[in-house]
Amino acid sequence: MEKIKHYRLNLSLRKSLVLYVAVFAVLALILSIMTISICDNTVDTIRKSYPLAGEKYYLNLCESCTIYPISDDMALAHKGYQDPEGGKLMIVDAEAGWFLRMDSLHAYGNNPVYEKASIHPTR
Repeated sequence: MEKIKHYRLNLSLRKSLVLYVAVFAVLALILSIMTISICDNTVDTIRKSYPLAGEKYYLNLCESCTIYPISDDMALAHKGYQDPEGGKLMIVDAEAGWFLRMDSLHAYGNNPVYEKASIHPTR
């Protein structure tokens, strides 16, 4: 094979490639160990800042804060309810609406009737 001059060493092309792959593998191993160590330390720090399981956690609201429950589990944020200049997302309780479960639709064209009704409603 052809000889390559590399920092005062005469290595064949095959040997230099093996050397580069070995150095890359060692660096990858070192970096992965460092990443695992950093992630473990970060996880420990985050876990220490949260309360223990089962411990009561209280949220203190300022005098200017008030919670107004609007919806229990389903909310609707229709574009007709939105005020573009208000800067807030407006939602309403969606319990009174009708919902279709669409778990069987995995691609377009499976059920054209429901697709047309949801994309181009008559009202």
